[in-house]
Amino acid sequence: MPSGQVIVNGALTTLGILEQGGTPSTSDSTDALNELNNLWGSWSIDEGLIMAERSEQFALTSSIGSYTIGPTGVFSTQTPARLYKAFFVNAGGRNELDVVNAERYYSHNDLSAAAVAPDECYLDFNIDSVTGLESVKIWPVVSVSSTFLELLMGAKFVTWNLVTNYNIPPGYQDAINYALAFRLIPRYGVAVNPEIVQTVTVEAQKAELRLRTANAMNRQRPLESMFLQPPQPAAAAR
Repeated sequence: MPSGQVIVNGALTTLGILEQGGTPSTSDSTDALNELNNLWGSWSIDEGLIMAERSEQFALTSSIGSYTIGPTGVFSTQTPARLYKAFFVNAGGRNELDVVNAERYYSHNDLSAAAVAPDECYLDFNIDSVTGLESVKIWPVVSVSSTFLELLMGAKFVTWNLVTNYNIPPGYQDAINYALAFRLIPRYGVAVNPEIVQTVTVEAQKAELRLRTANAMNRQRPLESMFLQPPQPAAAAR
């Protein structure tokens, strides 16, 4: 259960900026912590580097087809980074819905159409500029009460601070240490020994592979699915 300070100290020690067991300056700690949060935030949009998934159920209201989601939303939870699956739950059981994109959702002529059970779920990731919330929409709108929407979502980006201890899976601390050390190299420039730069660069690449492999095993997915696919080149103009 490392704190943000432990991760920061490990990265600075790896780079040779901090003596083993030493204490970094406040400015170095703050700067490295900011970079750790930048790293963590970027990983939160990379499916292969998301550490976990979470499943939550939310009560549906009859005749309502759109719900805000977030810490202060109707669906009160962390704002989701991914939506993998959605299920409609009632006394009769649990049925999976189609997770659709905006084009599919808005293609329906009547978004207020009602039914006993919905067929589709659309998560609008656009953050409302006033509320800071996303929205979840279902179609058709549920016309009965005592029903629930279950969402399987990607773990949300969590902001690190220096003093809180965080629960992370075994083996992740070393990988995060090298990933952060790699991102800090430009900040210290020539102060970092070239041999250390070379070692950290190699180890950071290995660290990312270890995380992707661990996540694939933990989530029972093919390893190749955990790597971002490069964009395909556009077809040559004819």
